Amino acid sequence: MGSAKGIPAMILDSAEEWIDETTLRGFQEVELPGAYAAGETIELLMPVLYSTNVYYQDETGVYCMGIRQAENRGILRIPFSVTVGGSTNVMTGTLHAQGYTADASITFSDVTAYGEVIFDAPVWAAACQAQADFWKTGREGEPPVMPDMITSYQLIAGEEVLANIGGGFGLNEEGKYHVLFEFDLPTDTSSLILRPEDNAFIGDEIPLKHTP
Repeated sequence: MGSAKGIPAMILDSAEEWIDETTLRGFQEVELPGAYAAGETIELLMPVLYSTNVYYQDETGVYCMGIRQAENRGILRIPFSVTVGGSTNVMTGTLHAQGYTADASITFSDVTAYGEVIFDAPVWAAACQAQADFWKTGREGEPPVMPDMITSYQLIAGEEVLANIGGGFGLNEEGKYHVLFEFDLPTDTSSLILRPEDNAFIGDEIPLKHTP
């Protein structure tokens, strides 16, 4: 996807779902180009690639060929505009637990909720680095034993429990241990809690609050 100013938009996330037997709905979440400010309107051009698959079978096997229309090479270019709102919906939270401190941040878009928890946990960071070094250098023997550590979260929104549908864990650019997550949008965001999925830390919940 790109803008009228010729700036390519970095795709951060995408997904698709079948609405019915003949309707497929998808989305892409992109990073806002830095050349735009709040109040401006972005003119976007979205290329949509499509083709038809033709299958043929005989006594030698099954064959498939993708066919695109010659006049446009199977590319639809859809222009549309978006007004820059200049604000985002962000919630944060902090937890001081035994052995670590956690700082959480979650951002809500129109289609998903995503973010990370950054830990001040030297033992976990050292363990991740030791394991990374083990696989990088190709050492013989068993890899380092990892301690109990948080690797994923659930999002608790009232009575609703949302599973982590993306993300991961490891070391960030500053060498701190962090956990990335992504959730479907909750029905209600008035009371949100991040709950570790790992049983050893099930009580270490992080209440979230809106950031001004």
